[in-house]
Amino acid sequence: MRIVLDECLPIRLRFQFPEYECVTVQYLQAKGLKDGPLLNKIAPGTDVLITVDANLRWQQNFKHFPQLSVILLGAEDTDIKTLTALVPQIKKVLRSIKPGQFVVIE
Repeated sequence: MRIVLDECLPIRLRFQFPEYECVTVQYLQAKGLKDGPLLNKIAPGTDVLITVDANLRWQQNFKHFPQLSVILLGAEDTDIKTLTALVPQIKKVLRSIKPGQFVVIE
């Protein structure tokens, strides 16, 4: 499973998922792209996008990306400590997420 962390997340968060191929938007040289072009670039070959961008769900038509699943983190901030606390929940979702699914983790 290939996971992409959105650029709004700390790069170090990827080390929390050693059992997956986990890369960042920055690694894919897609930093600064608006949501539509970003999704077009990462969707081929990506299974899950993890983000904190709550507007993404309403601003993009995910029917164009039927294989791409999204995990939206409803964290109060993007501090690595805050997000690390959500890792057990994220891993639980990753074990059962289906293509095209949009999951919110509070």
